[in-house]
Amino acid sequence: MIRVSDRNIQSTYLNILARSKNDLATIQKQLVSQSKINKPSDEPLGTSRVIRMSGQIETFNVFEKNIDAGLAYIDNSSTALEGIKDEIQKVLRDLTDANNATVSDNLPQYADKVRASLNAILDLANTSFDGQFLFGGSDNTTPPVG
Repeated sequence: MIRVSDRNIQSTYLNILARSKNDLATIQKQLVSQSKINKPSDEPLGTSRVIRMSGQIETFNVFEKNIDAGLAYIDNSSTALEGIKDEIQKVLRDLTDANNATVSDNLPQYADKVRASLNAILDLANTSFDGQFLFGGSDNTTPPVG
């Protein structure tokens, strides 16, 4: 029969109590931080996963930013093209009216209207967005139409 001393029982109990307090402190820290990994040594495999996923999230954020910029570029291009289309329709309407005009005195007025529409088309063709001319092609730092 093995004899267990009171001192041995007391020592074992205190060790178990200290370990339980340590575990409780770790769990409380995880609850407060809402994270199972508070320092890399907590879980090395989990830490490597967190680092890898953080990199992926950054990559996805860059993709999202590029997509948003592309959509804004397309929206501005579409708006400019819509304006050009409207101005061309005005020119066609003015030319039709000028062709049907009975008095040639109105022809200078039609010429002024057409000239104004052409200037508006040129301005729309030189539309810029984010420091770049939308219709500048590969050299989008200078206005495409002079």
